[in-house]
Amino acid sequence: MKTNRWRGRAGQSLVEMAMVLPLLAFLTFGLLDFGRAYYFQVSVTNAAREGARVAILNIYTGPQTPNCSSANSYATCPVQTDANIVNA
Repeated sequence: MKTNRWRGRAGQSLVEMAMVLPLLAFLTFGLLDFGRAYYFQVSVTNAAREGARVAILNIYTGPQTPNCSSANSYATCPVQTDANIVNA
């Protein structure tokens, strides 16, 4: 009588996949999440760098800030103009 030697191993690959799949999914989604967090950190850093560069190069002189043409008065002009806007 012939015996089937694969009889006891019918669900072995299914059990192995069930054990390994959560670990692989955890690693994959963890790497994606860290990549996304790093992307946002780099985006915020670049936005801050560009904002500082624009603030240094292009000092805003609009109708509400007629006296804000020098770098020394640039820090105090927003306070003065906000009071003008509030009182208007």
